[in-house]
Amino acid sequence: MALSKEDLLFLDWQARWHATARPDQIPPETDWTEMGIQAGRGYGKQLCKETPIPTPSGWRRLGDLEVGDEVFDETGAPCRIVATYEQPVTRAYRLTFSDGATITACEDHLWVTFLAEDLGAIDYLPEGWAKLPAAKVRTTDEIVKTLFTADGKPNHRIPACRELKYADKGIDIGELWAFGFRLTDTADPIPSEYLQTSWEQRLYLLSGLSNRPNRGPGVVCKSETQAKSVLELVRSMGMVVAPIEAQNGEYTVRWGSIGDDLAAFHRMIVAAEEVAPAPMRCLTVDSPNSMFLCGEALIPTHNTRIGAEWLGKKAYRDTERLPHAVIAPTLNDVRFTCFEGHSGLLNVIPPELVEDYNKTNLQIKLINGVAIRGFSAEEPERLRGPQFAALWGDELAAWSRDEETWDMAMFGLRLGRHPQVMWTSTPKPKTLIRKLTEPKPGRIIVRGSTYDNRENLAPSFFEALKKYEGTKLGRQELEGELIDAEEGGIIARSWFKMWPASKPLPKFEWIIMSLDTAFTERTLNKRTHDPDPSACAVFGIFWHEDVMNVLVLDCWSDHLGMPDLITRVKRELNVAYGDDEDTSLIKPMFGPSKPMTSGRKPDLLVIEDKGSGISLRQSLSKEGIHAYPYNPGRADKLARLHMVSHLFARGYFWLPESEKRPGKPRTWTEPALDQLCSFRGGGSIKHDDFVDVFSQAARVIMDKGLLSGVKRESKSVREAPAPPKTRVNPYAI
Repeated sequence: MALSKEDLLFLDWQARWHATARPDQIPPETDWTEMGIQAGRGYGKQLCKETPIPTPSGWRRLGDLEVGDEVFDETGAPCRIVATYEQPVTRAYRLTFSDGATITACEDHLWVTFLAEDLGAIDYLPEGWAKLPAAKVRTTDEIVKTLFTADGKPNHRIPACRELKYADKGIDIGELWAFGFRLTDTADPIPSEYLQTSWEQRLYLLSGLSNRPNRGPGVVCKSETQAKSVLELVRSMGMVVAPIEAQNGEYTVRWGSIGDDLAAFHRMIVAAEEVAPAPMRCLTVDSPNSMFLCGEALIPTHNTRIGAEWLGKKAYRDTERLPHAVIAPTLNDVRFTCFEGHSGLLNVIPPELVEDYNKTNLQIKLINGVAIRGFSAEEPERLRGPQFAALWGDELAAWSRDEETWDMAMFGLRLGRHPQVMWTSTPKPKTLIRKLTEPKPGRIIVRGSTYDNRENLAPSFFEALKKYEGTKLGRQELEGELIDAEEGGIIARSWFKMWPASKPLPKFEWIIMSLDTAFTERTLNKRTHDPDPSACAVFGIFWHEDVMNVLVLDCWSDHLGMPDLITRVKRELNVAYGDDEDTSLIKPMFGPSKPMTSGRKPDLLVIEDKGSGISLRQSLSKEGIHAYPYNPGRADKLARLHMVSHLFARGYFWLPESEKRPGKPRTWTEPALDQLCSFRGGGSIKHDDFVDVFSQAARVIMDKGLLSGVKRESKSVREAPAPPKTRVNPYAI
């Protein structure tokens, strides 16, 4: 039986993909149900290792950067390297830009560019310019083939980065302004500490430099090194600088003024020259747009094809013509990355196999009748009705409502004889990613291990890597392991001791209940649609080996309005802990069998003295329940946790052991432990309510001297009490 034209196109498509893909990028033909690809993007999209890369700690050679190092993205914000790749390169080009900068990249390296005709219709480039419809991801090879317009003008333009967000070095602004004003009196360059401080401080330096008489938007330097330092300063402010003009021993640097027209804030690619391939490297970063800055000119460059290849193939081979779906962080990501992007479905599937593409409804229809529909992770409610036979979830680590979106998607993945889901993401240690990488029947996880590419790399390279084997950097970089966020946290899980499940609770000297309320009575953040919960934990203080210790007795988190929260707090204050061996002579029909007089109820209720916590304390006070107001002052969450971290490090805190999982804490402690041990500062985790609960309770315990560490005297050595003194009436004498 002869194959149709469409089937021949399909076979050619698959042959080309199999010829270029790595073996672990091709899903096995087995009955798997879920496949996860970590750091799947970036294979083969490389820059020369000698390329200078700006980092928050100064300039670094691309070849020297490692997983975990920080670089800058196109908005000037720091981002972290999550993976690196090195593969043989067959063709490379040196691109020259209108400001004189050059970058050497392989033919498959990705860039985000505007065409001349598209940029001409734009008056202003917002910070999120990479998401604009006119901004397209293009390979070096595509840029070379369309380098000039029909009338011979440069066709591709890349906007300048935003100002680099270096940390403030605390340098006096008057000193910076004066240094800039006097700079060209000498031939000395600008010191690196002046170039790598905050934007506000660099602005004073640039202001002093610009206020030299008759200078305008430029400066004449007395040495080339001085001119290059001025060039670096201006570029770090988010502006494009003209090439240095050298004449008669003077070096002129010119730039557009801040707030000038759009031309001052983008550069053109003016030339491309094929060069001999040099050692190259690709980085994958965790920036929102997968971009980082490269070269002395701070040029933004791009960092998912596996998911598109798999879903496209599965959709075309679906004889039942069932619907398929794509979920990405935003609708723009669905359209401009997963559908229309360089590695998107429309660029992967041969055009002859696509019957229709509806940009409005974000739906691709193949000639066999199968529809592929796109959804945004910002709107999980849209997934309540639709059903699918296969699903591709792209960049899970960037989903704003990740767990809710994933749950809704799994409810709809129920069509066909064997529904399948593939997710692709950078190895960012979010809660959902950690859950999806745990072993499970039918689940396949692919990690980009360096050793998988051993045959393409020099033996000396692996010899140099031996020093990293067994380290945290090596586990992530070499083995492709998802490093648990807790390994970078302030509090270590190993610091907690385990109270044996077979052992009754100890006698408690104090019981403290700590409560962190949602800041307002609203239980939903309207901007992020993220529920704002209230959290609570109960701590029992007891003697152990003649030293006071703390046992976590309970912890919970819930989304409660004020009336429900008051009811819940009153109920929790009546719970007694300890004396578990006490039982009633006659077991009651309902409720606990422990007598009401047994155990100990909370002695102290601690509530943070802000927001709805104030309202809660006032409401409880009217009912005769008085809470201790905890006021952190000006200390932020990170500082508060640091203040009490030594109590955890010394092993004062205990967790109750699980009866079903020996050696592990009870499952209700896990949410609190995840937060407490993963917290590294504001914004490092999605919720930090339990961090506040634990830190404020520990601070109150510390301030009241309940963990003084003073040992009690043993009964065997305790001295006999002194005889009572004879009391007399001094006035009777």
